[in-house]
Amino acid sequence: YLAGISAGDGEGCFGGGYSGGNYSQVDTYNVATATTSTNSTSLSEARRYLSGISAGDGTGVFAGGKASGFVTTTDHYDIDNDTNDSSGDGISFSFQALGGISDGDGFGVFAGGANGSYNFLCCRYDITNGTETHDGDNLDSTMGAYGVTGIGVI
Repeated sequence: YLAGISAGDGEGCFGGGYSGGNYSQVDTYNVATATTSTNSTSLSEARRYLSGISAGDGTGVFAGGKASGFVTTTDHYDIDNDTNDSSGDGISFSFQALGGISDGDGFGVFAGGANGSYNFLCCRYDITNGTETHDGDNLDSTMGAYGVTGIGVI
């Protein structure tokens, strides 16, 4: 129910989730030392079923999910500085259980998910500038895509 983003240097963050209620907490995990720390900066909205993409420069975006309803919220998280900026554009569709992939050069794609029906919508997101660069389009996929996952090049 939670999402992850990577700094590209052996550290990453997990944010959101659910255990009897939605979480806004963000934890950093260091792969080299196998240690976890709870960050002082949380997501702007407690939610589950969110997705994450990483820029490759220590920053990433947590997007979508389910709070009290489906949301378009984006949180631009700086892993190295433990800061969050939610002032960028939200994604163009309110879905939960999206998948996310990144190119490691500042761009990523959110796709799939559900908001009462199963769809395969996608949007290209400029992580660096906090803007959606391609509005959600139905890709005319023949599969219902819920709980999609993805990987990125870092």
